[in-house]
Amino acid sequence: HEQGFLARGTLSVGDRSWDIDGVAYRDHSWGPREMSDFGEDAYVALVFPESRRAVQGVMIWNGSGDVVLRAFYVFENGRMELMSEGSVPRAQDCSSNPRTGLELVMIRENGEKLVLPGEAVNGVTISIVDPNRNINGAAHGEPGVLYLNEDLIRYTWPDGEVGYGHSERAIRPAAFM
Repeated sequence: HEQGFLARGTLSVGDRSWDIDGVAYRDHSWGPREMSDFGEDAYVALVFPESRRAVQGVMIWNGSGDVVLRAFYVFENGRMELMSEGSVPRAQDCSSNPRTGLELVMIRENGEKLVLPGEAVNGVTISIVDPNRNINGAAHGEPGVLYLNEDLIRYTWPDGEVGYGHSERAIRPAAFM
């Protein structure tokens, strides 16, 4: 489960250095993955720099199309609010569509429906082919391929503040063919 935050500092590799001041994520993924029963996912992680809000929504479906995970959070004013109701925009194809009109919807603890409109700014498709091979681009014709549409995203909070982050929308071709 990734954690969104703001990062400031310097990244140095060998004799090169880069100044960093912006949105960042800590990813807890590691090692080989068994993806045969993974149907699709829809994931959004956002940071709003001015207010320092962090937002995340994730939904995962198994190979039969059943939701196996649905989780959301808003970190705001030093408080983490966890939610289990809402929706995350899903992929419709292997090209990360739709790219505009994306909505992250969360039902807050007080019953308020929080709707954040967004768009994909830029992205890339990565294919996962069994057994555990990653291929840059769409691996058409591979049996059991899983397309991971990874996007830089921009979303707007109801007060007008703009936040940026990362989206993953994974889909199997069988879902749209």
